[in-house]
Formats: sequence, structure tokens, C-alpha cells
Amino acid sequence: MVSAATKRLIGVGLYTPSEASYFSRLMTQTVNRWLFGDARFVPVLAPELDDDRIVTFLDFIQLHAIRRARREDIPLHRIRKAIDRARVDFDLDFPLARDHRLVLYDRELFIEFPGKDTYQLSGSQRGQMLIREIAEPFLKYVDFGDEGLAEKFTIFKSHSRPIVMHPNHQFGMPIVGNTGYRADVLFDSYKAEGSVQRAADAYGVKRPDIHASIEFYDYLDSVAS
Repeated sequence: MVSAATKRLIGVGLYTPSEASYFSRLMTQTVNRWLFGDARFVPVLAPELDDDRIVTFLDFIQLHAIRRARREDIPLHRIRKAIDRARVDFDLDFPLARDHRLVLYDRELFIEFPGKDTYQLSGSQRGQMLIREIAEPFLKYVDFGDEGLAEKFTIFKSHSRPIVMHPNHQFGMPIVGNTGYRADVLFDSYKAEGSVQRAADAYGVKRPDIHASIEFYDYLDSVAS
């Protein structure tokens, strides 16, 4: 019989802070601070598993959104405030893991959801306030489920093979195309076998699957270096 503690870990995606930092191209210290905080730093997000130092898939997607906002020089306290406002106004957990836009309005950051108004662009001040959308290009690689939450992320694509992260498959670790194999497994096979063809034969996949896994880790390592 599966325990309640085990059930809560099924289908959420499970990453250590160092794994999440590697895949999101953030420093591990940054992931820990944004998600868990420390003695001097209030976390920006409320982690999905607040009693475990584990990064879930929804946490991971939200870290991507914060990373993008920080690239636009948006202060963390404004990001935190926008997240809190979205949760209070719409009673939505994980607002940055939903289909959304980040918008700067009158020096404040807002999270806008399709079909929901987060602010009023009318009245005497209209046209006098700064309105600027923060582009989040990674969102076009996110698939959302019926409840509006992110359920799949295409983190990389090469040789017509997408590398996909899905919380219900392989604990959310990157998978190559339709092979069902984790990218790191095929990459390690290539290193062990010494050739693309032998690695493909060992796992019964195609050469492009092996090439995609190699290029994926080359990409991650080049960014991290």
C-alpha cells in the first residue's frame, strides 16, 4: 500500500536545488533563496512541498518566470508582491506556472491571466502611466492542462527530437522524444559505448535520439561554464 507521504510525491516532478539550477540555468544559491529563503532572505515563492527541500515541476516553471523578470531588472520585492496579489485576487496557487503575462504598470508588476483583468486601464490617469509587457518566450514551450497549470515543458529541441519535462514521467526529468528514456541515460550510454550507433543499438532508439541528448547536455554545460 502506497503511503500518504509517497502519494504526495507522485506526479509533481522532483528535483534537487542543484538539478533545478542546472536545468534552469540559475545558480543553486539563487534557487534556494528564491524558493526557500534563508535567515536574511524572504523567499519569492511558496514552494509546493513546503516541508521538504525539494523543487517540483511547478516550482521549476515559476523559477523560469522569475528569471525572466529579473533579466528585465524587476526587483524581487515587486515580483513577490505580484505573486501575492495574484493569489489573493484570484485564489490561484502557482500563478507563474499558469498561462499569464507579466506587465509593468505605474512602476508596479502585475500578473495578468487570459480573461481576467488585474488592473483598470481607464480613468483620468490613462495614458500617463508606464505600461510594458515583460516577454517570457519560454512560455511558448509550455503546455497547460485543463486546470490551467503547466503540465509539460519542452526544454530543448534538436534533430527534430524534443527534450521534454513532464511531472508524470520519470519524476519530471528530461526525456528524449517518444523514446521514454531520460536524456541523461542516453547521453551516458553514448559515453560508455563510445559511439552514437552503439548507444542507439543498446537502447533500441534512433541515432537522432542520441544526438539530441548529446547536444542537450553540451548546451547545458556551455551555459553553466
